[in-house]
Amino acid sequence: KVEAVPKIINKINMAVFVERQFDGILHDHAGVVLLGDSHTWMLGRNGQQNRGISGIMVADVPGTIPPNIAQASAILLMIGTNDIWRGKTAGLPERLDRLAAALPAGVPLIWSGIPPGQDFRFDLDEARTANKVIKTLCATRPGCEYVDTWSFLADDKGIRSNTSVCLAIVDPQVCALG
Repeated sequence: KVEAVPKIINKINMAVFVERQFDGILHDHAGVVLLGDSHTWMLGRNGQQNRGISGIMVADVPGTIPPNIAQASAILLMIGTNDIWRGKTAGLPERLDRLAAALPAGVPLIWSGIPPGQDFRFDLDEARTANKVIKTLCATRPGCEYVDTWSFLADDKGIRSNTSVCLAIVDPQVCALG
């Protein structure tokens, strides 16, 4: 379950807030593996559970998958922002499909859509297109839940400025930590 927490919050407070959420989830639900870019890298510390790497692109994620991922209790995946930001969208649907195929089918997957961005280099239409691909791939995979980040972060013109996000993936009470 994903809930939006509307309030103005600075980046430092947001990082602390997100880290508390992540620590709570791992404490109560051991075995969650995070894969992706800086959006997942910020969630706690790099290590056995968190394979998020700042700046990574979709094609690079399979190389970060831990060998014991089939024993994970769930996988949280958030990737694609850097592909959009760098204009590397040609072939992105195929790269997303290969990534999905590299993940064990029997492990629940929480696949977050690419969040909207405000940077002039970020193509909102390309992100929307990639999210349609991600949503479709997730819909065809048993045990996959697609997280539509645009539903609470963006409107038809792009990103909302007064929204911080509480990703209560496993327990909605985690949001109360903020």
